Amino acid sequence: MKMADAFIFLDDIQFTKGSYINRVRINTLQNPKWLTIPVKYRFSRRDTIAKVKIDNAQFSIQSHLDQIKSSYLETPYFEEGWDIVRQLYGNYGSLMDFNLNALMKLKEIFSLNCEIYLSSELSVNSIGSKRLAELVSKVNGSVYLSGDGSEGYVSKNDFSEKSIEIKYINYTHPVYPQWHGGDFRAGLSVIDAIFNCGVDNLPLF
Repeated sequence: MKMADAFIFLDDIQFTKGSYINRVRINTLQNPKWLTIPVKYRFSRRDTIAKVKIDNAQFSIQSHLDQIKSSYLETPYFEEGWDIVRQLYGNYGSLMDFNLNALMKLKEIFSLNCEIYLSSELSVNSIGSKRLAELVSKVNGSVYLSGDGSEGYVSKNDFSEKSIEIKYINYTHPVYPQWHGGDFRAGLSVIDAIFNCGVDNLPLF
């Protein structure tokens, strides 16, 4: 999002169980652990992200907060991080609403200037890389930022037909001090970096 002028939230694609859509990893003194939001899911192609409901009968916000507090209480920027974490949680009926709220809050906290769009509101019916190209075109984009592992499924022709350049991002995970003091643990939620470094000390994010 920091590199983009527009960020398109693909809310009309099929929900994938076991992905980062409804879970993140946080650090603990022993090992990283998953925090998962339980959802009502029927394993149906019709269950797009926008339609997936949170299973509030199984979801305890307080349990999540307690686990985060226990894990990060001794970090250098706990107070700053704790205030942010409490803003990310709320009583939402749908998974999309929860994720979109978190996305908007983090956009504000990190002073990111990109516009956020929902793919479901852009009226694109094609599939595959043609769909990606049309989505970029819908928001008047001229460059598509893509992960360096996407060459196998992104068709350059689909983008060139719309005069859109593809730029591949070779992502290198930033390394920062972590309170547990052992080997660096990658792939954690952004709150790990906030608790350890503070919002103003994250130049690589």
